[in-house]
Amino acid sequence: MMLHPILLTLASAGFVSLCAGLPRYQSSLLNRRLSPKATRYLRLAGWLLVASMAAIAVIGFGAGCGLVLSAGYATVGAASAVTLTSRGNRHGSSNRR
Repeated sequence: MMLHPILLTLASAGFVSLCAGLPRYQSSLLNRRLSPKATRYLRLAGWLLVASMAAIAVIGFGAGCGLVLSAGYATVGAASAVTLTSRGNRHGSSNRR
């Protein structure tokens, strides 16, 4: 079924948006700091993407399987965001002060 790639994409994009919405990770992901308004919009977009992934999973697979699949895809999406942020920090874009 074509929902699996869509769910994976929504989860990954959602968690990367949530990470980019945190000032701590902006320099490693975006190579710059964003304004507070842009940071707020990134966090909002991240939560909307994660919520829409869960809703699509429940609509497409039913409540039981949909929630289990959304938890699994959320785990994979979070792991991809962690990989991106740690890879950026390893290449010298540390933002410790």
